[in-house]
Amino acid sequence: MLHPKSIHHPPYTIHESQNSISILATPSQQSELNRSPLFRQHKLLYAENLHEMLNKQADAYMDLMFEEDQDLADGIHVKKTFNAESEWKPGYENENPKSFHVNRPDMKRIESLAGRLPAPVFINSVIHSLSDIHPDLIRINAWPGFLESSLLEAAAGADSIEKGRRIFGDSIVFVKDVPGFVNPRIISMIINEAFYTLEAGTSSREEIDIAMKLGTGYPLGPFEWAEKIGRRRVGALLTALGREDPMYEVAGSLVDCIW
Repeated sequence: MLHPKSIHHPPYTIHESQNSISILATPSQQSELNRSPLFRQHKLLYAENLHEMLNKQADAYMDLMFEEDQDLADGIHVKKTFNAESEWKPGYENENPKSFHVNRPDMKRIESLAGRLPAPVFINSVIHSLSDIHPDLIRINAWPGFLESSLLEAAAGADSIEKGRRIFGDSIVFVKDVPGFVNPRIISMIINEAFYTLEAGTSSREEIDIAMKLGTGYPLGPFEWAEKIGRRRVGALLTALGREDPMYEVAGSLVDCIW
């Protein structure tokens, strides 16, 4: 799904030496990493908390719980907006009645991660761009289902791109530093459209999933993707994107089925 014009192509080939990567990850993320052909070629040093991750000696550091801990853990910091007149903290726009609240990045956590620079520091941040976080960190797409891929979708500044390529070679694909990257945007919009189709009574969830898998060759249908990724993640991304473009308005049934 990556658009060729959005991909950065430095003159590198795969770096074949094994690198050690200190990683903070959920159990499900660890399972995906252990199945990934990309990560299996490296030495993965799992940590139980951020402090332990940052204090390991490694070639690179990866906080896969960056987004999990701040915005999107089930039932934490994600809430339905019942009133369009609601007042938010300074800097927040009022949300539509059916939307999701997305927190600002945790600056204390970012400061701790930046303390490991100039080593490559990767963070799972699908929604927030580097302009909201830190210009020298490397954003990656670590949503459920994507870590098993042979390619890693990322965004970074020029210097950090060089660092990322030294770890992952041609297996890391750099795209424009925008909320949602490429694949999460596309998948989220497909899921949202599926919920609109369901709202209209056009078809059932099962029929829509079957039609998409047979018609496009996707491994999962949109409702199956929603369950795998997590509907809160999808809704939060669409809400963030919808602040700039109304085409990303969240389907009412996507919100209602969570609450």
